[in-house]
Amino acid sequence: MKHKLYHHTKSGGVYRLIGAGNMEADGSAVAVYTDHPNNERIWVRPHLEFFDGRFQPMGEWDDGVFDPLGDIQAFHTKFDLDAQHPMGALEPEVADFRRKFLHEETEEWDWAQKAAYQETTRPVLDRDEAEYTHQLEKALDGLVDLAYVLFGTVYLHGFREPFAEAWRRVHAANMQKVRAELDTDSKRGSSLDVVKPAGWEPPELSDLVECNDIHESHADRA
Repeated sequence: MKHKLYHHTKSGGVYRLIGAGNMEADGSAVAVYTDHPNNERIWVRPHLEFFDGRFQPMGEWDDGVFDPLGDIQAFHTKFDLDAQHPMGALEPEVADFRRKFLHEETEEWDWAQKAAYQETTRPVLDRDEAEYTHQLEKALDGLVDLAYVLFGTVYLHGFREPFAEAWRRVHAANMQKVRAELDTDSKRGSSLDVVKPAGWEPPELSDLVECNDIHESHADRA
């Protein structure tokens, strides 16, 4: 993940901007940054103060960490696509746009995957290696795009902060499931499915979404 580096004009210290947030007390925007490169201390100061000129940009630094939700935040910040704050439901037109967007990317992956598979059904000497590789590339691109849109939808809901814990709980619950032995064991009609055994309990996520926007003004909603 790329982070922007800044140096303090007075102290000469170098810092890495690692995020943005809001003060719990009044909701005011803050910048979150750390010493670079040793991460010894985490600092927080008002957003406007950080960007008033006392910190000067030095370029970017890539820590090599895979952080899709961090990348998504950077993307949405660049294009002024704000997340719900506090977290909440999406407006119908936004939700409909995201649903169609997710379907579009799913269809693109499906088309490329089928085209790639079709090459494997031909006689060995008739298979087009370049075409097969090309379709696999498109399938990979489609899945990345699908994940990008999915994580963008997570971000717009305001779910970025609780997402990692929600993932951990869902993963732990899923690991307690069992592989379907017969197609009839699955409501999806496939032995490729993983199903819930007797006594299985779904993960509890309600505490992760309690700080929501239900008491905010929604005068413009239907």
